[in-house]
Amino acid sequence: MKTFDQIKLFQILPHRMLLKCLGILCFLFLVEEAAAQKILALDKNGIEKRIRYYKGNFISLQTQEGIVVAGEITRILDSSFVVGNQIVKLTDVKKVKKTHKHFGWRFLSGLTFTVGGAYLGIDSFNRLINSDDPVVSEQSVFVSTVFIGLGTVSAILGNRNYLLGKKRRLKIIDISI
Repeated sequence: MKTFDQIKLFQILPHRMLLKCLGILCFLFLVEEAAAQKILALDKNGIEKRIRYYKGNFISLQTQEGIVVAGEITRILDSSFVVGNQIVKLTDVKKVKKTHKHFGWRFLSGLTFTVGGAYLGIDSFNRLINSDDPVVSEQSVFVSTVFIGLGTVSAILGNRNYLLGKKRRLKIIDISI
């Protein structure tokens, strides 16, 4: 006859084994999904050596025929990738627009646009309240123009187009195990 402790042990043991087996199976499925990954990479010279695009990232590019393709990367194949419903071969790409915006350029452009507009507005409103003539001074226009120009330049630098050629290449990296 089995004791109470033996019966309890036999009832708990299969549940723990089942949970361990399920945990191991889930882990193996996750590892397989993570290991079978392809990356679309834009290699270029300069400080930032490589821009990586993964499945689900937004990309904007121009083909050799001049067609602009923009959208989410839905699939990366061996020598091509799918943007939306359109298959794009690596050899057909002429330009890639940098869509990975860095915090510094985005912050600088937003800040300088805001400062330029706010300075002109606040100074003009202050001069209007004080009944100064002219309401919009040349100095306010000059300072605001400098800030808005700086914001425009930083926005352009943050959204450059990369022309593919000898110095810049688009390639697919397969990191499957």
